Amino acid sequence: ILGTNYAALKFGELFEKNKRNDIFSMFSHSKNYMDFKTNQDILDFCLANDINLVVSTQEDFATTYLTEELSENNITVFSPSVDAIEISSSKVFAYRFMHKNSIPSAKFFIAEKVSSAMDFIKNSNFPIAIKPDNHSYQEGVLFAETLSDAVKITEKFFNTGNKKILLQDYVDGKNITAWTIS
Repeated sequence: ILGTNYAALKFGELFEKNKRNDIFSMFSHSKNYMDFKTNQDILDFCLANDINLVVSTQEDFATTYLTEELSENNITVFSPSVDAIEISSSKVFAYRFMHKNSIPSAKFFIAEKVSSAMDFIKNSNFPIAIKPDNHSYQEGVLFAETLSDAVKITEKFFNTGNKKILLQDYVDGKNITAWTIS
């Protein structure tokens, strides 16, 4: 499993349910941790260990022609297209896409600075959702019930290296992510 995002974590958990599977992943806490540096490292490892399926969940693997290299060596690869990865890994890209294509979504604002985020927050009705643009499995959507909560969350996201955050009106319901194999 190539990736350190939430999707990679969930695929690992799913595949680990079958005890016959040997799972190798990029999560440092996994039983079979791997830290690949190049496509060649990945290919060599797969060939040496008779790996028959590679699941890739991050853009950097899709954009380096890894899928083609593995496929040429008869290794099955499950990987979304570069566009599909971008829409699922970048909330800013996804919401701009929805807005451009008139897909209904909650009112949102994209902030690249704390000051612009504060302007949106001060004029918001609470609760609001605050989302880092690209998140790892450790960092996801947080909800602010008050102005004070929103300020703390926003500052936290920017202080931990996020370049953009998405602020959004709160919508009650379940958050669902679906990956389809076709």
